[in-house]
Order: sequence, then C-alpha cells, then structure tokens
Amino acid sequence: MRLAGHHGADSLKKGFGNGLPRETPQMYSPGMLPLPEAVDSIADETGFAGVVAVDRRDEIEFAKAYGYAHHAYKIPNTVDTRFAIASGSKGLTALTVPSAVESLVTPNLLSGREEVR
Repeated sequence: MRLAGHHGADSLKKGFGNGLPRETPQMYSPGMLPLPEAVDSIADETGFAGVVAVDRRDEIEFAKAYGYAHHAYKIPNTVDTRFAIASGSKGLTALTVPSAVESLVTPNLLSGREEVR
C-alpha cells in the first residue's frame, strides 16, 4: 500500500468513486470493513489529505485521493497528484531495509554475506 500526502482539516474525496476500479471484486472477511470504507473512515477521523493506493500484481486494487493539493486555492488532490516529499522517506528506508534483509537471511534465502546497497 502506498500512502502519500499530509494531514489536514479538509477531507474532500476524489478518485474512483468508491475507490475501486469497476472490475475489482469485493472480497472481505466477515466483520471486516471493505477497504474503501476502512480507508474513508481513517481519512475522515484524521483529516488526512493525500492519496492512498493499493496495487497487487500490477493491478490497481484501490486508489483514492483526499483533501487539497493547495489549500489556499482549494485545488483538490487527485490520484495523479505529485507530492514534494524531498528527503522525507530516507528515514523510513533506513529503518525498513535492514529488517527486510534480516528476514531474508533468517530463512536462509541469503547467506548474510551479500552486500546490500
């Protein structure tokens, strides 16, 4: 799942209607909220502004934009909005890559001697 954007007071919803492309089947466990409802609920509660996209095997399973790209001009986000995150993801990458490598070494998928860059 990809998440892009920022939190804000406005929560204008735009995107694929319910967030699902028309041909996507809706299969959920009993008692589980459908993905669009769950994401809408969290976006509303937090005032999230940005884009949530879930891709599976090169297929878009869910994509929806929330809030404004530019608050002063009331320009809404779209699923194609580009966000200037600069170096904002470096810390996340530095945190997750070692964990991913460790999870590959543990089941012996890597020997632990490979160079990771």
